[in-house]
Amino acid sequence: MAKRYILHLRFLLLKAFYELRLRFSNLQGREPIVVFQMGKVGSSTIVESLKALDLGFPIYHVHRLTPDGLEFAEKMRLARRGSRPAGKHYFTSRYLRKQLAKQSNSMRWNVVTSVREPIARNVSAFFHALDAWYPEFDHQPRGNDKSTLFAELTTIFLEEFPHKLPLTWFDSEMKSTFGIDVFSSEFPKQEGYGIYEGERVNLLVIRLEDIAKCGQQAFSKFLGIEQFALVSTNVGSEKAYGTAYNEFLRSIVLPDSYIDRMYASKYARHFYNEEEIRTFKAKWLKKAAGGPC
Repeated sequence: MAKRYILHLRFLLLKAFYELRLRFSNLQGREPIVVFQMGKVGSSTIVESLKALDLGFPIYHVHRLTPDGLEFAEKMRLARRGSRPAGKHYFTSRYLRKQLAKQSNSMRWNVVTSVREPIARNVSAFFHALDAWYPEFDHQPRGNDKSTLFAELTTIFLEEFPHKLPLTWFDSEMKSTFGIDVFSSEFPKQEGYGIYEGERVNLLVIRLEDIAKCGQQAFSKFLGIEQFALVSTNVGSEKAYGTAYNEFLRSIVLPDSYIDRMYASKYARHFYNEEEIRTFKAKWLKKAAGGPC
């Protein structure tokens, strides 16, 4: 009972802190830049790269904006093995939902989202939140226990992780929030990015795999930014768990059925061509065969 009270009090304090902070961002009268995308597709890198330019516009970073999406995220947080308090993404999402409801149709939003091949995205997202899925994990495992540990982590990943999220995010979140159906027209795979217009939104969709080579061109065309340069951040291999993450990537063996299902999805085939999908599949199948990464 006492623990529940403390958690609720912490929630209320965090809510008050973020709401006050967001009010000072002064959204009124200025078209915001919203980096709105699923987790682990380079969103932190895009946010920090935009902030480094000191554009003078509010820049927000969220993963969900629909009531169902926020409810799902909260259920996942509470259902995980280690419950964590709601963070800034959650409160920013609540704030932006209110602003969307308040603003007139003349207020346009500049939204940036990126995509990443689905299995790499899922593995990265799983390991990023590993303290929630597996609280007892040692970020620096040693000795013969590694193989047993990584096999257990693979089982948890396959059986408990929400694998469909990247496959459904554009329908459940982007289309539901801003009315843009990115699947209704062919994605320009050769360019690596596409620009869309909705009733109240300008949308840039860019592939994470291509952002280093086409990022400057994409942001120049989308926002008129000529000096866009990547500021890398939140990279799994560079975090405290980087060594363990890289070892997990080398050790993970995924069922062929899972690999086939993910790359046969509408999402994968819309954003990647056949040759790219074959390359992705070969990488994960090579792991299953015991080959090098």
